[in-house]
Amino acid sequence: MTVARHRSIGEAPLARNQPLARINLNVFSNVASQDARDCLAPEAIRSFFECFGGARGAAETITRVFCDPKPHRGNFAAWKQAIRDGTPGIPLEIVETGGLIDSFARSLEISECEYAVQLEHDFVFIRSRIPHGLPEIVGEMAEGGFNFVRFNKRQNIRQGYDMFLDEMPGTEVPMCRVNGRSNNPQAINVAFYRREVLPILRGPDGMAIGLEGGLCRLFGGGAFAIASRANSISGSGPSPARSRFPAPPERQTTRQSGGKRSFVLAFA
Repeated sequence: MTVARHRSIGEAPLARNQPLARINLNVFSNVASQDARDCLAPEAIRSFFECFGGARGAAETITRVFCDPKPHRGNFAAWKQAIRDGTPGIPLEIVETGGLIDSFARSLEISECEYAVQLEHDFVFIRSRIPHGLPEIVGEMAEGGFNFVRFNKRQNIRQGYDMFLDEMPGTEVPMCRVNGRSNNPQAINVAFYRREVLPILRGPDGMAIGLEGGLCRLFGGGAFAIASRANSISGSGPSPARSRFPAPPERQTTRQSGGKRSFVLAFA
């Protein structure tokens, strides 16, 4: 499968290792518990800014949380307050949605920037395992015409849906080409996703196609950034994602995702 590539028509391409003016951070959450203390979104958001702060990030990050009130709609106000209370000093907007597919589609409709980071609330970034900043990653996407870069939650090994991981030559940010897309944390080219993916998500089969396997069949796979070329295939290097689940017994959350709270590295 080929690397997912795209160049925006009429837009000046970003250069590698140049400052990044701005980026959208789109976070996806839902009211997964009757107790707002179980809200995961604040930690996910803080981990992004801890990982991609200062020169490692953009001069301006536009942060939105797309939140589905289900299944505990009566706790929606408390959930929103928990998000705000848990992210002091971070301006953000909370957008009510009707589920993950609607949230993802809304993010494509609203995003102002050329690139966006899409982050589900049960993932966190591990700063020590992500040596490259957003200017480098986004610059590599622009240079190679990549529309999707995934952050990996495990070591770079052939496992699960990753049937192959082929190291890509000629990139300054080490990357592997992979066979499929995932809804792990990802950087995307907004123009491509708005033009190609949004009509599918808003179409009659959007829910069935989803954000992973269905999109793989339609658009192919991508590539992901790796911490070091020596460890790209062997899996001997550390994972950029970490497990955040399970919570302590008294603080169990509805969404446990196989007992894992994940971290990320990058896909192209």
